[in-house]
Amino acid sequence: HGAPLVRRRSLLAQLPRDSNDVMYLRAWQRTRLAARARAPRVLPLMRDPLHWVALPHKLALLFVGLCLLAFGVGGYLVSASARGALESEIQTRLDFQARAYASALDGELRSLTRRLEDFASDGYIRNHVEALLDPARAGDEVQLRTELARHLNTNKLPLVAAFTALRVVDESGRVLLDTLVGREGDARELPAPSTPTLCSALLAPLGVDLPPRLVLATELQDLKGARRLGRLCADVGTGVWIHDALRSERPQANDDTAAVELRLLDGTGHALHVSRERLAMGAVSTELAASGFGLNLEDAGVPRDSSSASVNGVFVRSFPISANQWQVEVPLQADKALRAVAGLQTRFVLVGAALAALSAALLYFPLRFLTKSLAGLRDSAARIQDGDFSTRVEVTTEDELGELAHAFNLMAAAVEERNQRTETAAQALRTETNRLSAVIASMRDGLIVLGADGAPLLHNQAAEPLLGLLHRDGVASSHHHCHEDKLFGATCRACLFDVGAVPRSCVIEVEGGVFEVRSTRLAPDARG
Repeated sequence: HGAPLVRRRSLLAQLPRDSNDVMYLRAWQRTRLAARARAPRVLPLMRDPLHWVALPHKLALLFVGLCLLAFGVGGYLVSASARGALESEIQTRLDFQARAYASALDGELRSLTRRLEDFASDGYIRNHVEALLDPARAGDEVQLRTELARHLNTNKLPLVAAFTALRVVDESGRVLLDTLVGREGDARELPAPSTPTLCSALLAPLGVDLPPRLVLATELQDLKGARRLGRLCADVGTGVWIHDALRSERPQANDDTAAVELRLLDGTGHALHVSRERLAMGAVSTELAASGFGLNLEDAGVPRDSSSASVNGVFVRSFPISANQWQVEVPLQADKALRAVAGLQTRFVLVGAALAALSAALLYFPLRFLTKSLAGLRDSAARIQDGDFSTRVEVTTEDELGELAHAFNLMAAAVEERNQRTETAAQALRTETNRLSAVIASMRDGLIVLGADGAPLLHNQAAEPLLGLLHRDGVASSHHHCHEDKLFGATCRACLFDVGAVPRSCVIEVEGGVFEVRSTRLAPDARG
């Protein structure tokens, strides 16, 4: 029954084929295999990976791990979600800001263009330009230039703060008049006119403290409107243009986007960078607005579309200016924008560590009592193992540990009571055995008690001659008078030592006397 399956099959193969035991064992084997197939599979128990750590330390590690997991992993997920929501909100705000800046700059630029077109419709300007182009009045050229320059400087330039200078250029690109005294050059810095009014790209500043500039140009016609005389060009100071355009779009100091900056890309590789200090200026003086404070001309770099997200730690949104096809780009440093959630993950981890330490400190006293109770149970179990059944565990609590200690005490009491009964029964058995041994030893007749296998278990001194004679099997038939001699023949061993035979009596003649031997069966015990 306890042999492996392969061994059982080998043993079954060695039995006779017609044996009833073979049929029984094969039926039992089929029943066992069918029961094993129907039995649910039980997965082996996984060994505790911290089996070498004491239970109180395991509980402490469990609480510490839970705190770190909740505030570490959970804090990371919460901060990541908050960061994602904040980034989405920042992108939306930047997109709105870029659109607002582009709309304001576009509106201001169109307003400047209309003012320049109004200048170009002035009859005095058109008459003097036509006279300057008339070869017949070449002698009056100096006077005409002086009168036209005085008119532009006195009656036109003061009307628009963003215009820093006016120039009149003929169709060939020759500068007929420039209000900025001492400036040399021509109109080659302007692109060829494809529309009645055009805007140039960003141009370098004319002075150290002056901002970069751009040029607006509109065509000049004669008084009858039949012939184009040239173009009237206006240098626009970008500082005043941006200041006047963004006067109502300037972010407040407590706004989340107060750290934004502004870049204007002209499409030719140049960009005008407007710092946040420039954008945050309130009501400034005309001189400061016209200066180059906070304005830098730089390389445009790689152009970005309106869907650009965070690039190299910078949030960027852009939108076009329809008047001149420039791009308004609003960048924002990610570290400044995400400052509110920058240390959120670190704070979560620190809070988790602090709570873990606090949990460990609060668990000190419960774990101490738990360790004491468990140690008491362990020591009591060891004393019971050593044979001290009177040991008991002190019950100091009413929780599960107290119930366990109470159950342990009941078990110990039951074991002690049973042990006492066993010792009493064993003592009584020893007393009876000693009494029986004394009675048997004091008998003058011989007495032999045989076991189930026919071996002597108990005998007295008077039975030793017969026992030795039977062991030698030296009783002759002439000296053996038995009613069953016809069955057993001349040997006495089969007759007297057959524990399964019926009670019988016989007479044996041996040297020293004649023995009458009687046999009877005892009630079978656990050994047969």
